[in-house]
Formats: sequence, C-alpha cells, structure tokens
Amino acid sequence: MMADVGCCQKTFAPARCFAERFSGFGEAPAVLYFFCDLFYFSARGEQTMAKKTREEILAKARELAQVIAESEEVRFYQLAEQQMKANKHIAALIAAIKRQQKEAVNAEHLGKKAYLQEVEARIQALQEELEAIPLVQEFQQSQKDVNDLMQLVSTTIANEVTDHIVRATGGDLLTGESGKVLPDRSC
Repeated sequence: MMADVGCCQKTFAPARCFAERFSGFGEAPAVLYFFCDLFYFSARGEQTMAKKTREEILAKARELAQVIAESEEVRFYQLAEQQMKANKHIAALIAAIKRQQKEAVNAEHLGKKAYLQEVEARIQALQEELEAIPLVQEFQQSQKDVNDLMQLVSTTIANEVTDHIVRATGGDLLTGESGKVLPDRSC
C-alpha cells in the first residue's frame, strides 16, 4: 500500500497530490491534473495504467520508427552513404583528415602553436576539397533531410500533445492557454 500523502488516498498517484500542493502558489496548472489521471496506482501501489500506456506509446513509436526507416529520405541517405564508402578518393580524403586531426591533437598537447596552425590549415583545405565533391554534397543534404524529418516528427508530436491538453481542459488553442482545471476525483 502507498503511504497516505494528503488528498491522494492509496489509489492515486503522488502527481495529483503535487498538483494540489502546487495550487497553494496560485492556480495549479491543468496539465498536472491531466497527467494525474494517467498515473494512478492500484491499491497495492503498482503503477498499472502508466505502465500499460507507456508500453502502448513505445509500440506506436516503434511503428513510427519503421515508417521513417522506410521513407524516401532515409533510403536516399543510405544510398548516398554506400556510394561514398565505395569511392576511393573520398575514403582517402577522410583518412587524410583523420590523420591530420590526430596530428593537431599531438601538436596542441605538446604546445606547438605554430605547427598546430599549420596542421589546422591543412585540415581546412582537405575538408574544403572533400565538401566540393558532388557526392559528398548529396550525402550531406540527405543527412539534413533525415534530420529535418526527425525534427518535424518530434515537433508535430509535441504540438499535438500540447493541443490535446489545451482542448481537454477547455482552453484556447490560439493562445495555447489551458482552461478549466480538471476535477479532483481523489478526495
């Protein structure tokens, strides 16, 4: 059994109690009440609904990950990566950059500032040569496209959850402010 934590009698999560205590500083944010209902506890103190909800969310996240992995952006990224790995000139430039980076670390460690600047200049020249190759540019663009897709998905999920919370409390979607506080069913 859970310990008695004020208004949160044995069957409700401490989050609801936190929301109640938070209300002493003014109106408790409706989002706290909204999430209280997601995290209730059984009489034995087990987190039942939250665990089930989390499992369902993770299952949907895995499905979404599969859809993204099969997207055109990811397919193009994989193709560009394979082509880059197969290109001997690109591989040689990358290896040369890595060697020079190790040399720069050694020069910095030994305090050879003039030599370090010389090595950094060589690294810069090699990187410019590498980035001038159209295949590398395509690969970098494909990386950006995949990152943009991931950011779009993340932002969309965050916005949809926020909008749901605002709607659930009778709030105003235009201002993003939640409305009424959900009733406390624990006391």
